[in-house]
Amino acid sequence: HSGDLHGSKLVQALKKEKPALEISAVAGPRMRAEGVKSILPMEQFSVMGFTDVLLALPGLIKHFKKVRDFILNQRPAAVVLIDYPEFNLLLGKSLKNRGYKGKIVQYISPTVWAWRKKRANTLSKYFDRLLTIYPFESEYFTHTSLDVRYVGNPTKSRIATHTYCGDWKSACKINPQKPLIALFPGSRKKEIELNFPKMLSALERLYKESPDFAIAISVGDEKYKEQIVDLLAKTTFKLQKDAFLIPREFTYELMRACDLAIAKSGTVTLELALHHKPTVIIFEISRMNK
Repeated sequence: HSGDLHGSKLVQALKKEKPALEISAVAGPRMRAEGVKSILPMEQFSVMGFTDVLLALPGLIKHFKKVRDFILNQRPAAVVLIDYPEFNLLLGKSLKNRGYKGKIVQYISPTVWAWRKKRANTLSKYFDRLLTIYPFESEYFTHTSLDVRYVGNPTKSRIATHTYCGDWKSACKINPQKPLIALFPGSRKKEIELNFPKMLSALERLYKESPDFAIAISVGDEKYKEQIVDLLAKTTFKLQKDAFLIPREFTYELMRACDLAIAKSGTVTLELALHHKPTVIIFEISRMNK
């Protein structure tokens, strides 16, 4: 979802610069709303962890070939690969080895400063430019010839320009008198399945000691709302009494208003930090991934 958001903002900027520009993409809902030609829906690539990737591998290989062949046949002036480093590094390498002559750009750097530093060499060999969102990242590529440019953090810019809704609590029927604990369980089915019960279990223990708080649950993707409701029903918390579902459009309102957050590790943790909110970060993975 964060990649789709970054991509949609990039499309807006490109079209502002060149209105007649033709853009095709592996697109999510936000990019599709910008009128790009969709090669494949982004949702078909939404997998994480060893187990999920292994199970989805035949489909991912098929999608990989379709995207690669589309680029080789259409020969666009440039290809911008957003985040998703394992897939994108392979795609960039495959395109170059098969004779693609256009520019290949990676937008959002792999975390070579945290692990697998050799990916910096792969980027330098097969990519023409790297656009980073953290200013310190460029120093990890100084030993290469790669053109690295810091372009600012889109998350920071997005928050700075966000227009907050004043009566969002009324729309969600939240009691404004109680301290608010916000839960951000993720936007993928597997993430919610693994992380959300842990969050609720922690809050049930807290509730026994200090019951005077309300729970607000961020629904990152509407299609998983039923899953969230089903998991909540297995606890002592009652929907619309103790716990409230917050639609995606009020995410930043929730972040600004909450007193404490429990969040699945990801872009959301940076968003919470930029809202200056104390946050407990978790990321539960399956046994096989452990």
